[in-house]
Amino acid sequence: MSFNHAALERRIAALEAALPASLRFGRVTSVSGGKARVQFTDAQNVVSYELSTIQPRVLKDQDIKMPDVGEPVACLFSGQGHEQGVILGAYYNASEPAPGVPSGQDFHRYADGTELWYDREAHKLMGVIRGDADLELEGGLTARAKKAISLESDEKITIRAPLIERHGLLVGADVDGSPGRAEVRGDVSVLEGGVSVPDKDVSAGAVSLREHRHENSGGSGTGGTPVGGAS
Repeated sequence: MSFNHAALERRIAALEAALPASLRFGRVTSVSGGKARVQFTDAQNVVSYELSTIQPRVLKDQDIKMPDVGEPVACLFSGQGHEQGVILGAYYNASEPAPGVPSGQDFHRYADGTELWYDREAHKLMGVIRGDADLELEGGLTARAKKAISLESDEKITIRAPLIERHGLLVGADVDGSPGRAEVRGDVSVLEGGVSVPDKDVSAGAVSLREHRHENSGGSGTGGTPVGGAS
């Protein structure tokens, strides 16, 4: 009497189909692509087959967040073998307690200490970046604010463009708020309006506007060409 492998496989498949779905808890042992293996302590530390992970979007838009090795995860099995399951996601436990984020706040913390918050009750977005941030656009960028905008740097702020336009009053000061100075490499043209210097002097080369002297114009103290003076 020959052994019927096909019949045995059908019987095993029928038995597995009759098993109920089960929820299992374990820790990730390896990650590869969009799948991961999980070790279950409730089953003599058996390690699963590669299980697919549940992600928000995987078709046209991609929103992929894979678990780390050692991450505690919950897995759902259909009952048709240990390879027929998915990783639902991570969960908090005694070893990895919840951070105590208030209700109404979305919170992301990365291993390097970077944090991103959004408080929907206060309508406030907050971020602490432990490194650099780069933004590259193929189109334009528009930022509008109904309140003040503050930009600060401990080193330098650089603005580079073929044309820079400013609309509004420009007030300059030093970092501590005291009177500062401005330097321009190139020419300056005042198309409309004038220049007012209420308490300082204006110099062009060696010629002081307030203290320059004139060449002897022959009878008048106001004629002739300015020749410089004290600065």
